[in-house]
Amino acid sequence: MNRNMLMLFLATLFLLKPSFAIDRCDVYGVFLEACANFGQKRDFSACSDFENELSKVIKSNNKSTKLFIDACGTACKSGVLNKGLSKFGVEAFVKMCKILK
Repeated sequence: MNRNMLMLFLATLFLLKPSFAIDRCDVYGVFLEACANFGQKRDFSACSDFENELSKVIKSNNKSTKLFIDACGTACKSGVLNKGLSKFGVEAFVKMCKILK
């Protein structure tokens, strides 16, 4: 997926805040997995640029949204280092999210 399409997809996940039969934690898991997949074939500077552009597209001062944009950057960098975020990592995050909500 190219950079612009991925940004559009991720911004849509946050702006629509889907509540129809989709758990918020599952949406966040998809979000982080997409960010990690973006980093697989890129470098750290591409991840930083992507994180900055994503924050410009979403334009939110909400603390939790900023946190997830930061998490996207971290997942992207994890993708650079590990060539992908493990399914275990995403599943663990989703389960913890469901416990905490």
